Amino acid sequence: MHTNDGPRTLVIGLALLTAAFLWFPLPLEAGRAQEYTRFRELQFGFSFEVPSNWNITLTPKKDYMVEGPKGSDAFEISVVIQIVQKSQNPGSSASAQLESARKLLMAAPEAVIKPQGTITVAAREVPCFVAVYKASTSQGSAAVFSHLQVVIDQGDYYYWVSYSGPGPVYDKYRPVAQHLLNSFQFK
Repeated sequence: MHTNDGPRTLVIGLALLTAAFLWFPLPLEAGRAQEYTRFRELQFGFSFEVPSNWNITLTPKKDYMVEGPKGSDAFEISVVIQIVQKSQNPGSSASAQLESARKLLMAAPEAVIKPQGTITVAAREVPCFVAVYKASTSQGSAAVFSHLQVVIDQGDYYYWVSYSGPGPVYDKYRPVAQHLLNSFQFK
């Protein structure tokens, strides 16, 4: 790790880290400034609300990717929902799954991860953490990204839900992510 950047870099880094770790409930109005549409996944029995103009795609790995409109700053945001079968992870737990996600993120350049906490999703407390790391934007420029990771234990599956994006954009669209998490339901 390069440590000879001086106090200015340290102050900027601490400010970004502090901003990323401030995941707290925002006023409901902040997340309702736009129209939302409910997405329903019938096979796995979950649903959530996203802004009407955002896109949901199924990736080649069979994860759901939620992104803002192409050409907007919201396109830098991604919400990913990964579905992990419990039968392929005997003896696991939501906390153990979160630890697996933490280990994956620790491989990212300059990754810093806050200790595990909890957040309310789908009317239950679930384990979560917040991280910051360096990554590339959709235009290829390096940026410090913030990342919220939660794991929901439901039925035969663990649902890994992540919200990430470059620091300022992450903060700007955090009410949208919070709305998605607050609206998450299982049938």
